[in-house]
Amino acid sequence: MRMFDRIHRGDVHDIVAADVFGPPPPDHVPLDAQVLRHIVRDCVRVTADQCADWVKVMKESGRAPLPTATSGLLRLPFESMWIEWEARGMPGFSPHKPPQAAAWVAGYSPPEWAPAGSVQLLEFMSFVGFPDKIIYYPGVVVAFIDERGQLLEMGASGIDAAQGAQVSMPTLPAFMAIAIMNCRNTEVIETRDRSREARRPKKGSTRPSKPLIHHEITLPGSPPRLGSGAGAPGLGGGPAPWHLVRGHFKTYTDEAPLMGKHVGTYWWQPAVRGDRQHGVIQSSYNVIPIPTTSDGLA
Repeated sequence: MRMFDRIHRGDVHDIVAADVFGPPPPDHVPLDAQVLRHIVRDCVRVTADQCADWVKVMKESGRAPLPTATSGLLRLPFESMWIEWEARGMPGFSPHKPPQAAAWVAGYSPPEWAPAGSVQLLEFMSFVGFPDKIIYYPGVVVAFIDERGQLLEMGASGIDAAQGAQVSMPTLPAFMAIAIMNCRNTEVIETRDRSREARRPKKGSTRPSKPLIHHEITLPGSPPRLGSGAGAPGLGGGPAPWHLVRGHFKTYTDEAPLMGKHVGTYWWQPAVRGDRQHGVIQSSYNVIPIPTTSDGLA
């Protein structure tokens, strides 16, 4: 079972702050199981195993895996995201049963002291899941993103520059996942959870609950998923269920300007649409890297 599911179900009770990189920053407030459960419930979930594999290969080949000024667009698609992956190759663990890793990523308006040109501040907190506990790293990685979605500057809160580079390494698969999610060549695959749990009536009701709908975003080169129907809610004339629309970029040209006069690339914030009476869509992303060139992302 994934770390997200264990936390969401309340199966995790032991949350431990790691001291690998020294003591927590002075302003750190320790996490507990209840707080972490509230965090994941407010996040859009992302699975990024292939991104972690790509980062591992890049590191082993001696190439910078991310993040750099040419890492692609890193504007956070949603305000709060839980990105998780299997940490294959972690020292001291069997490659057949790798520990689970995750990053809680949140986007904020940049503070006054942010680098010039910043339009978004990203904060990353890293987690490693074990059968009996979850370890997290109190040092928060921060990244400043410009209006184009590119990285301006990054570091680690409360940690010196030398340690900041080490603290940033566990978050690289999360950076990769964000860059991939901002690509245009994505496909939406809709699946419905029709399991017994999903059909069970809610407490106090004789009517079965509507199935959860998962939207899986994949990219060219990913294996086809049998039994999944592609499409978006509301197609076919029916009313759309309640769902969160992914934040995205839109580019307008002289031939097709915005409002007849504006050109350039614009960021459109995520938005809630649809009606809860017709069901709820739970967005879940399985992020698969696109082929790379010698210079990084294709």
